[in-house]
Amino acid sequence: MVYLITLNYLKLRAGYATSANFGSPYNTRNVLNISTNVFVDRVGTVINSNTISDRLANPNLQPELLKEFEVGVEGKFINNRLNLDITYYNRVSKDQILDRDLDPSTGFSVTSINAGSVRNSGIELALGYTVIRNKDWNWQLDGNFTRNRNLVFDLPTDIKQIGIAGFSNEGLFVIEGQPLGVIQGTSTQKDPKTGQRIVNSNGDYISSTGISIIGDPNPDYKMTGISTLSWKQFSFRFQVDFTKGGDMLAYTPGTLIGRGLTKDTEFDRYLPLILPGVKEDGTPNDIQISASQAYFNDYSGFFGMADLITYDATVVRLREASLSYNLPATLLAKTPFGSASFTISGQNLWYNAPYFPKHVNFDPEVNSLGVSNGRGYETLAGPTSRRIGASIRITF
Repeated sequence: MVYLITLNYLKLRAGYATSANFGSPYNTRNVLNISTNVFVDRVGTVINSNTISDRLANPNLQPELLKEFEVGVEGKFINNRLNLDITYYNRVSKDQILDRDLDPSTGFSVTSINAGSVRNSGIELALGYTVIRNKDWNWQLDGNFTRNRNLVFDLPTDIKQIGIAGFSNEGLFVIEGQPLGVIQGTSTQKDPKTGQRIVNSNGDYISSTGISIIGDPNPDYKMTGISTLSWKQFSFRFQVDFTKGGDMLAYTPGTLIGRGLTKDTEFDRYLPLILPGVKEDGTPNDIQISASQAYFNDYSGFFGMADLITYDATVVRLREASLSYNLPATLLAKTPFGSASFTISGQNLWYNAPYFPKHVNFDPEVNSLGVSNGRGYETLAGPTSRRIGASIRITF
C-alpha cells in the first residue's frame, strides 16, 4: 500500500527591499545640556547654566542603508495538519552608524561615524504539526530553526577596529573580515608545535603580548520548540529554547572559582596541582603549584588571561510554561463578559549551560553592558530572574 502526502497549499516567494536607518538627530548637531547649577546675581535674578555635551557632532553623518534579498517556500500538507516555511535571506547594511572614542584632549569623548558594512545571511525554518485534533483534544507542536552568519567589511582605511562594548583592551570589537562583535582580550601563549599552553618557571601560564581575538559571540544556530495541549477548557503550553555555540567572556564564573566560593573547587586544597600544558622548552609541564595559586592567579580572570574565562555559551532553557482555563460560554451567558480565562505561568524556569563551571549555575543570557549588541561579554552582572505569576483575562 502506498501512502501519499496530501498537498493543500504551496507558495513560492522572493523579494528585494531597501530601507534606511536614521541615527539620533543630536548626533549631527552640537547641543547644550541643561545644568543643575544655577546662579543668583546681585539683584536676585536666577541664571541657569549649561554644559557642552561630551559627544562631538558629525554634520556629515549619513543614514544607514539596508538592502535585503529573500527567497522562501511555504507549504501545508495532510489536510493542513503539517505546516512548513523555509526562508533564505541575504541582508547587507552599509554605512553603519557607530560610536568612535575620541582623545579627551579634544574636549569630547565620543562621536558618531559611518563606518563599514555588515552582511548577514542565513536560513530560517518553521515547522508545525497538529498531532491530535478532535472535539475535546488538540495537540499542536511548533518549532523553528535559525542559522545566521555575518561578516564586517569596508571599514575606513584609517580604522583598524571599533569597540562596541567593554573596554579599550578587552571587549567586543568591529574588525574588518571578522564576524560582528568578536571578543578580544589577553590570551595565554601556546606552543607552536603542540598548541598547548605554556607555563613559566613558577608553574603559571604565560600571557601573550597585547590582545587578540579569543572568541566569537555569534551562535552557530538556535532552535525553539513549543507544545500546546488542550483538553476541553484547559490548555497547557510550554516552550524550550536551545542555543548552540557562541563564545562568552564571563567574569562571574572566574571570580567565584578564583576565590573558592563554589563546589567546583570542593576538593583537598592542600594537594598540589599541575596546570595542563608545556614548559618554555616544550617539555610537558611537571611544576607543582598550590590550588589557590592555580585558581586565583590563572583562572580568576582578573589576574589570569581572558581566554581562560571564555566559555562556549551553549544553553538549553525551559523558556515558558503555562496552564490556562477558559470559562465555558454557558456560564457567561447571563453576564456582560464575552470570555474569561485564568492562567498560571512561569518564565525562565530552568536552564543548563553545560560548558560553564557546573556549580556556578551561570546564565549566558545575562547582559551587564546595557546594549543590545553586547552579547558575549559579562562583568559581574546580576543573575537573571525566574518569574512566576497568575493572570485573569476578561473580554466584554
